[in-house]
Amino acid sequence: MQRKIIFNKRILRRRININKQKYERPVLIHENLAECSKIGRKLYLAYMSIIVYFFLTLSLSSDAQIIIDKATFLPILNLEVGMTQFFISSSIFAIFLFVYFQLYMSTNIALLSTLRYKYPETNWTDVYPWLFNYLEFKNNHHKNKWIVIFQYHFSIWILPIFLIFVCLKTLKKHDPLISWVLLFCLLIGTSAVVFFWILNSQNQHKKKKFVYYIIIPFITLFAFCYIFCMSEFFEKKKPPFLHGILLADLQREKLIREEDEKYESLYWIDLNSSNLMGANLEGAILKRAYLKNANFKEANMTAINLDGANLESANLRKSILDSATMKNCDLRSADLRGAHLHGANLKGSNLIKAKMSWIMAGSKNTDFSYCDFYEATLENVNLSNADISNSQLHYANCKKGIFINTLFDGCELIRTDFEESYMNGASFINAETNQVIFKKAKLPLAKFINAKFGLADFSSATLTGADFSHAYLVNARFDNAILDDVIFLGSDLRGAEGLTIDQLSRSKTLYQATLDPIIREKILRKYPHLLDAPKKALNKKNFINIVYNNNIN
Repeated sequence: MQRKIIFNKRILRRRININKQKYERPVLIHENLAECSKIGRKLYLAYMSIIVYFFLTLSLSSDAQIIIDKATFLPILNLEVGMTQFFISSSIFAIFLFVYFQLYMSTNIALLSTLRYKYPETNWTDVYPWLFNYLEFKNNHHKNKWIVIFQYHFSIWILPIFLIFVCLKTLKKHDPLISWVLLFCLLIGTSAVVFFWILNSQNQHKKKKFVYYIIIPFITLFAFCYIFCMSEFFEKKKPPFLHGILLADLQREKLIREEDEKYESLYWIDLNSSNLMGANLEGAILKRAYLKNANFKEANMTAINLDGANLESANLRKSILDSATMKNCDLRSADLRGAHLHGANLKGSNLIKAKMSWIMAGSKNTDFSYCDFYEATLENVNLSNADISNSQLHYANCKKGIFINTLFDGCELIRTDFEESYMNGASFINAETNQVIFKKAKLPLAKFINAKFGLADFSSATLTGADFSHAYLVNARFDNAILDDVIFLGSDLRGAEGLTIDQLSRSKTLYQATLDPIIREKILRKYPHLLDAPKKALNKKNFINIVYNNNIN
């Protein structure tokens, strides 16, 4: 009897302990869930706030800040960070915060699953009042259920959206290293999103299909297009609808930093090797900028100020530089092929070995005076009405160019090649040359007054109405040249090759010209009027011009 009583007491105690555990375990789980939910809610708010903060900061940043990597002031953090550092650090920090938040979410979901399966009688109203806790209950009748579902998925997929936005924002900088780093961040961030999205879901099979058939192809396509946009092949032709993403707009921007002291040896801003292809730089200020190897291909640089800038080896192909101010620029080995320079001022610039084929600069205000064109390529250019006076064009290639009414006064030309160029009305007054080539060039009404053209080659050139008054033409070649109405007043034609009596007979005057004795005798015999004084051989207009030029010299 006593044994039965003891056995019954043990059974009763065991039942009491079991009942205690039934009530104690939910309490412990609820406490852990509440604590985890509190931290998760704080992390969620922090994560979403920081993502929105990053979005707004990047959206409000101008193209000028991105291009010159200008320090950006972060209002709440009271920090100044360079744009490049901000792009990379914001992406990495967003990924880190997302992973940290999802770890708490995973713990929270695990506690909810334990509570739901071990204690089915638990209702959704019994858990800690955080919206994301309600998603684990299928019988959730919360009035904002679909809003909660949207918030949950939005908190998941906002990270890839943000990383894609950062990648697109940096395309204007055209920096391959930064672009590759941000693309890598996008792939890492998307992988983290997919991992936690599938891990924390109830129906993993459906979500895996969504990832395989939607997410992975989309990210792969984006990565391929992103890499293609960075490639050199894409630079040749850009679709107009992508100009807003790919091309920087720096119109009227003052890109120079405020200089404290104006040292001549210092540059005010360093944009070495920067890529501004297709950028809108109309009216921008880049005085004394360091732009060596920079890429301005097809950029709109109308009325830009580049005074004193270093553009050595820069790519300016097909750029628009109309009315640009580029005085004393360093353009050594720069590529200006196809550029528009109407009204541009390049006075005193260094254009040694510059590639300037097919440039368009036919304007009276275009100023190339005092420039150095040593071994520059000027084939097929249009420099009509331009001022190239007092410049050096040693060994420059100016074949097939258009130099109508262009000023070459006071220039130094050694072996400069003007073959087949159109030079109507061009002026070479007081120019000093040696072995200049004018083969088949069109030079009607050109002025060579007081110029030195020793050993020049005028073979097959058209010199109708040209003025060689007091020009030095010793040993020059005139084979098959057209010399109709040419003025040789006081010219030195000794040793001229290919010069025939028939050619000279069509000239305007040979008064005071120095000729070889044989040619002079023939002229006296057949065409003595050519040796008469200018007042008899020239009309009133030409006579006034000659007297004026003589008085100046």
